[in-house]
Amino acid sequence: MNALLHIQMDEEHGSLERLLRVTRHRGFNITQMNVSANQEHQGYDITLRVAGERELKLLTRQLDKLMNVQQLNVLSHAHQDAASAFYAQTGFSESQHAHTA
Repeated sequence: MNALLHIQMDEEHGSLERLLRVTRHRGFNITQMNVSANQEHQGYDITLRVAGERELKLLTRQLDKLMNVQQLNVLSHAHQDAASAFYAQTGFSESQHAHTA
């Protein structure tokens, strides 16, 4: 499962570290992250691309509970099981794997 999240977060000491920790503890890997200062609401605009095998709600519910998260939006969400991801990355097909096993 891959997802693209947009998060608006207050700028506080350690806030980005808490975001990263929650993401890791919920079983997701960050594959891309873009952080920029937002002077309008004195915080951060964060675009986060995550990958994991767990349900996305497990992550978004916990991120939304962080006190300094002002807004969280799921921009895109694509489910892909681990086997399909492996075959897509390696170029193998499932039938080729069956013949080599």
